[in-house]
Amino acid sequence: MKVRGPWKPGEAENLVAWQNCDWVHPFTCPNRGDGKHKAFAQTASASGMAAALERGGDVGVLAVHIDGFLCPFCAIRRTGATISC
Repeated sequence: MKVRGPWKPGEAENLVAWQNCDWVHPFTCPNRGDGKHKAFAQTASASGMAAALERGGDVGVLAVHIDGFLCPFCAIRRTGATISC
């Protein structure tokens, strides 16, 4: 099932939990392989922000926003998510 932002009550919390779950692949930015994301994550790591910007060594993990997802590296937006019930 495909859902689109703005999220209904409870959907944002569930998506945050998904993004932080250790045994699934999170929704990620389509541009995460461009090198800029990795460089940004390394800079963030040096300043102590890495935990919020990468998970399990993966960069480009999208942040949940009320209207969809947002890439903290390049501001790409994704408006929907595919979920299974």
